[in-house]
Amino acid sequence: MTEQINSPIEIKPKEGLGPINFGFSPSRVMSIWGDHQVWEYWMGGNRNDSLLYAGIIIGFDKCNAFGPLENSQVVDFSIYKTFEQLYFMELYIFLIDSNKLEYKLIENGISFKRNKDHISILSLGLEFYINSDNTIELVNFWQPVNK
Repeated sequence: MTEQINSPIEIKPKEGLGPINFGFSPSRVMSIWGDHQVWEYWMGGNRNDSLLYAGIIIGFDKCNAFGPLENSQVVDFSIYKTFEQLYFMELYIFLIDSNKLEYKLIENGISFKRNKDHISILSLGLEFYINSDNTIELVNFWQPVNK
């Protein structure tokens, strides 16, 4: 039985998104969230390397013209503001303004860079893209390379 994606999902830096971990195969992801794909305008074109769910793109490292290859692995996630139940550090990311996120990062001693358009936490492989109204529109994250 597949898990519904209508419950809160946590960003787990260096691990994954909710029950989906970095390194999972496409079939393992689909065994959890199902095989029904949903394309949305914000996702752009040519997503052969991804599985697409409402508000969520799961990227893989290998694909062909039909989609991710079975021997590929999850390497990144993109989550759009329409998926309101995304949380990180006990904050529902798309329901707050970016100043609240910035305060939480400072409070927890997490180093980040901020400019007008985004907040980057490269040590965690996280980027938060900010709208003109100071809310978060998109989150991208990946497994950072240890050096």
